[in-house]
Amino acid sequence: MRLPSWRGARWVIALAGIAACAGGGAGGSEVPEPRSEWTRMMVWVGGDVYDMRGIRMTADSLSGVAFHDPPDCAACRMRFARADVDSIRVRETPENRDDGTPWSTTIASLTAAVLFATLIVLVAQ
Repeated sequence: MRLPSWRGARWVIALAGIAACAGGGAGGSEVPEPRSEWTRMMVWVGGDVYDMRGIRMTADSLSGVAFHDPPDCAACRMRFARADVDSIRVRETPENRDDGTPWSTTIASLTAAVLFATLIVLVAQ
């Protein structure tokens, strides 16, 4: 039986590296809108990150409550000027994911399939 070639192994490593980077691309400058008051969002302000829900956005401000507080808690509500907010991302959780399979899962599945097929080809040589 012939051992797999290193040329094939280099391709597998290169493909795995490319696929690992594919799911974490930089997002655009658009601000995601919460789907409901229960949508969990990560908000970066200065050097701090806030895990929030009940997000309300206006042209010049953003407000919300910490994820462990009820979304309608007026006393718990934190407010930030939109100019101070560095980044906002929807945090994918089973509670707020209603749009099917996220891209990161799809890319990981395809990467696994390609790596498995490459391994079979290398072993078969």
